[in-house]
Amino acid sequence: MKHFQPGEFCNGPEIARGAMSVIRTVRHLKTGAVYVTKSLTPELQDDPKAQKDIAREGRILSSLNSASVVAIYGSFIKDGVQHLVLEYVRAGDGPAETLEERVRRLGGLDAESTWLIVGQTSSALKHVHDRKVVVRDVKASNVLLPGNDSIKLVDFGLAAEAPTPPGLASERLCDAESVEWPETEYDYFPPPEVCLGREWSPSGDLFQVGLLTYFALTGEYPFRRGKLDACLEGVPALEGSRRGGRLRTLMEATLRPEPQDRVKECAEALAILNNS
Repeated sequence: MKHFQPGEFCNGPEIARGAMSVIRTVRHLKTGAVYVTKSLTPELQDDPKAQKDIAREGRILSSLNSASVVAIYGSFIKDGVQHLVLEYVRAGDGPAETLEERVRRLGGLDAESTWLIVGQTSSALKHVHDRKVVVRDVKASNVLLPGNDSIKLVDFGLAAEAPTPPGLASERLCDAESVEWPETEYDYFPPPEVCLGREWSPSGDLFQVGLLTYFALTGEYPFRRGKLDACLEGVPALEGSRRGGRLRTLMEATLRPEPQDRVKECAEALAILNNS
């Protein structure tokens, strides 16, 4: 990973801000190339764990090389704060729309569009898993849609080498006793085994692929007001189309409570989508 100097860039506008990080465009003064930088929010810049997390994200992204995963070009330190220099994913003259934004705008996608997006997301995950990494944050707001039927998987801030230690980052995410997710607009749902203090394996990422599929088709999440055993209630009838039938099969294979009952590898998910 290349180490830039902060004076090599001119800051552009902030384009996104989350609970942990800030994303803004920057222009390289010598080449004119436009990138985005990712840095910790001011509240976390002195947090040792957050500093380790963003450094780990940089290392993990440097190990990946897929057209469907956001690229990293380097990093720099400014005023003691690390900034990752990442690919600027465009759609026309501006930043690419997220899958979440598109679904909210349209109220849900058709089976064909969902099949394309979920298939490419699964292919990107296969590349990640083949390098012994789990994303732990596969959701619609982390899938960018730059056009030409392509996707970019972004935000590896929670990614880690697989499998993760048992119980990691689980207590605040759901109710371990009932495996029930809180009624909230927060779009992050860990797999149930993580809520119960067990490790996050690649099948946990595939559980989130099932959620992403459901959200893309319906514009909502199956656990919003219920427990896991009701997770497939309200899935639209998809048997009328070839792609729709495959998507339903994928959801049934990925949204199972126990990881040993789910598809365990992205190759299996892709086989379902391609009916091979």
